[in-house]
Amino acid sequence: IVETDDDLQVIEEERDIVFQPNSGPQTDFLASNEKEVLYGGAAGGGKSFALLVDLLRYCHNPNHRALLLRRTLAELTELIDSSRKLYAKAFPGAIFKESKSKKTVLII
Repeated sequence: IVETDDDLQVIEEERDIVFQPNSGPQTDFLASNEKEVLYGGAAGGGKSFALLVDLLRYCHNPNHRALLLRRTLAELTELIDSSRKLYAKAFPGAIFKESKSKKTVLII
């Protein structure tokens, strides 16, 4: 139970924050409870990274599966590289497996 702003400050200092959304649309997107959200904007605004984070929304459910598609292999490869960094911090011990024909992220 957080009783004061000082208590909240102590909690924040003790936790290793893996990801902090940008204020504005990225925060709004990740805070949404809707199943479908339209989120557009210029390149570099954090949309794709927000999708990587959003895929973890139900990761505590062993039946949860998520799929993130990109138009090109280059775009997908960039997200895979980002996911390796993010997911390894969020889930120490996570195992990433890939083959030449498909790429799969397994969180264990």
